Amino acid sequence: MLDLQSGRAVAGLRRLRALSLTKDVPEALWPLTVDGFVRLVNNGNFAEAEALAAWAPPARHLAACTAACRHDALAALVVLALQEGRKAPDILARLEAARQGGLVPARMQSLTVAAFVTLVNATEYKAAKSLWPSVEALVISLRPPFEDTGRDLLFAAGMLALQSREDVHRAAILFARLRDGLLRRAADGAKLDTLFWSILRGEIIALNRLNRGAEAVEILKAVTAIHDDAPDDLSLQPEPAGP
Repeated sequence: MLDLQSGRAVAGLRRLRALSLTKDVPEALWPLTVDGFVRLVNNGNFAEAEALAAWAPPARHLAACTAACRHDALAALVVLALQEGRKAPDILARLEAARQGGLVPARMQSLTVAAFVTLVNATEYKAAKSLWPSVEALVISLRPPFEDTGRDLLFAAGMLALQSREDVHRAAILFARLRDGLLRRAADGAKLDTLFWSILRGEIIALNRLNRGAEAVEILKAVTAIHDDAPDDLSLQPEPAGP
């Protein structure tokens, strides 16, 4: 019997693959490969999951799975697509397959947020923009204190807005909200978030594009008066020109 217990899934799946080289795999075993694929992805064993998917594509055997396993597999396919090196069309296609597969809204939103952030980080702005309507309401609702997922989403939303002249004002608002929230957390004794200076840099870029350079300088002065470890490119922010 195929052993899918934690830590032994790879060996069990390899035995099944070896069996398939000499005889037909019984139909009843194919759903076990889908379950094995889900376990590999959930364990972060992406290389083995890719190898398994190449031999036994999970999408091909979903109809024989239980609803729960089918939903888990659709989610795992998205997670696998989000790993480094995957192309934007593949991410969007798998996300759409998951949506059509009937994943519950909360799970679908979590996957969409992860996809949006991944696409922005990969500078796949056109693909990320196609997901903006699906994450906009969540972005608007987020308020400090921010968990890592919310912080990453707001930062990605700000970076995306920074790419379009008509959206720069939104970028400034989002970066300011993040800056304020992270400074409040640091005021309570916590260290500055690792993304803080990138967030401040984004805000300064947005303000300068909006011809609000004087405001950018004042914000930078206020922050560096308390936190003196600003990167050089921020420390060298020029004074605004006089009237």
